[in-house]
Amino acid sequence: MYFKCNRKGHYANRCPLKDKINALTMDEETRQSILYAIRSDNDTSSETDSSTEEEGIKILNNEGSSNEDAFYSQSDSSDDEGAIPCTGRCASKCSGHINVITKDQETIFDLIEQLPDEDSKRTYLLKLRQSVEEQNSPKAIESPIIYLFQDILNRIKGETKKPIQVEDLHLEIKVLKREFADNKQRLTHLEQAFQAFQEI
Repeated sequence: MYFKCNRKGHYANRCPLKDKINALTMDEETRQSILYAIRSDNDTSSETDSSTEEEGIKILNNEGSSNEDAFYSQSDSSDDEGAIPCTGRCASKCSGHINVITKDQETIFDLIEQLPDEDSKRTYLLKLRQSVEEQNSPKAIESPIIYLFQDILNRIKGETKKPIQVEDLHLEIKVLKREFADNKQRLTHLEQAFQAFQEI
């Protein structure tokens, strides 16, 4: 199916409508009136796609047009029947992202919908909107920290130059003794559990 004319078995290189548009040259005002006529015919027509194409060819034969791109851009937009373009405040905020409602948010919407008072509905919907916008607000991406190998080597060299303090050694010995005592106690518990298991 050729997407410009919506006619099955109709290819772009053999499109009679395209040939007619290319053959005719008219001034801008006439071109706009033709595009308007074709668009209004497409909007009000309940006939098949091929008859709509034939009507477009007849209009072109009568008035003529050379602006192929403008016609096709208008006919493409009229192909989506029932599609309403978003022109609200959200259109600029979306910027190519799809917003999805989670199950929790859907449940909250259902609960808010069951409220009898319109003012309380509006209040809770605004609160929900604020919480969703706070969650979806773009988080600043921290730039990754770039490490240079030479800097790392310099840090290591700098750390080894520190003199070893006696207090640090005492602290490390205490930690090791504590770990040794804990391990010894665990070992005795495991030996007792193993002996009890063997007796069973």
